[in-house]
Amino acid sequence: MADIGTSIWQNWVEYFFISLIFVGFLVSIALPNPLLNYLVIFCVGLMTGRVIYRKKGKQPVFPYGLIMFGFLLGYMINAALISEVIKAKYILILFIIGYIISNLAHKKGYITI
Repeated sequence: MADIGTSIWQNWVEYFFISLIFVGFLVSIALPNPLLNYLVIFCVGLMTGRVIYRKKGKQPVFPYGLIMFGFLLGYMINAALISEVIKAKYILILFIIGYIISNLAHKKGYITI
């Protein structure tokens, strides 16, 4: 039987995915203003674009995309099930727009960090 450290090391993506579902859900509940919710998810899209761009060609991209999708899923669960003001489709659209803007800005060389 493998010890817990080996299990965590081999399945780190799944643990982060589940953790970020809860984190995304809690962050979306903690922000009272819909504008703040939309701003946060846009920034998460920007960060996802940066992470995917930096990892592409050097490391597998799928685990990092899956982790960020976990955060997005947790965020959208609140929007779809609990919040009456925040719309899940706007969250998804803003996330994708943030991702595309960040990815293009890195490709064009506007952001070099």
